[in-house]
Amino acid sequence: MIRQSLIAAITTISLTACEGHSNHTADIAPRDTSAYNIGRERAAYLTDSCHTENEVRRQLLDMQALETDIRTRVSPAAASAYREGIRTYLTERGDTLATTLF
Repeated sequence: MIRQSLIAAITTISLTACEGHSNHTADIAPRDTSAYNIGRERAAYLTDSCHTENEVRRQLLDMQALETDIRTRVSPAAASAYREGIRTYLTERGDTLATTLF
């Protein structure tokens, strides 16, 4: 249910996103900004709410599944933006997962 809502939100927002959004890097297309921001939000949840190895693994699997859904239902560019949002957030936080995953 949540995944379907996220996909619907990405699809809707990616079609209407404006260029002036401040949470994306220069190489993220304006239409993919929402996917990028969702990636950042998922990474924040991962670092703030997952405290055991099993929770981290489960969240990483969910994040990978969402990336696949975005790639197949929205676009490869949106999936790349989602992944970039995760990478950027983890790198900014200095999290060791950034070097492990990327």
